[in-house]
Amino acid sequence: MINAIIETLNKNYLKYVCIIENLKSEDKEILYLSSSCVAFKILPSGIIMLAGISDYENAVNSVINLSGTFFTPDGEIKDLLTKKKGLKTYPCKQYLYGRQVVEPMDIEIKRLTPTKENVKFVCENYSLGYTESQVYHVLKDRLLLGGYKNGKICGFVGMHEELSVGLLEVLKDFKRQGIGSYLLKTCVNYFLDNSLVPFCHVRSENIASIELHKKLNCKPYEYDVYWF
Repeated sequence: MINAIIETLNKNYLKYVCIIENLKSEDKEILYLSSSCVAFKILPSGIIMLAGISDYENAVNSVINLSGTFFTPDGEIKDLLTKKKGLKTYPCKQYLYGRQVVEPMDIEIKRLTPTKENVKFVCENYSLGYTESQVYHVLKDRLLLGGYKNGKICGFVGMHEELSVGLLEVLKDFKRQGIGSYLLKTCVNYFLDNSLVPFCHVRSENIASIELHKKLNCKPYEYDVYWF
């Protein structure tokens, strides 16, 4: 049945890329599944995802008593979640990256491991905020790349819990040197080189990031997707 819903959603891959790639992952718990709709939880983060082409109400009813972070690319599901659970909506733009042209920089890229020191460092420096357990999960089961300039870490970028490209941060002393763009493009190519699908979500009000993505090799989904 999972393969059937993946096949259905795959007909509009650009819209459902986040759902599809997470359905392929083993780190999930199915909450509702029919031939036309699915609701599931990402483990261990607890993010709840819903998507489909119909049967929306049954999927939403399956998560009605659950709390946490929700995601859907479907406006119909967004409306039901807002009505039935009163959740605040955060519209985002969704992009699917192609291979990036990376101008050479004197920066060494290393994969960060799940040590106590790295967990503490990321927690202290990631401006959008992650708990220690979230950071440990990313370092252990997802991906985080560190950039090093003259032997000192200058920033990091990697994979969010829902498998999207993100967690981009440039340390204060290294800002305005083009390092953020370099790290992002390098990370996208790392995804592609390791058979991962590079996609991302950008808050719809983040005009600067949206303008940046217009200059990158990526395909935008024409409508918003929704976080709650």
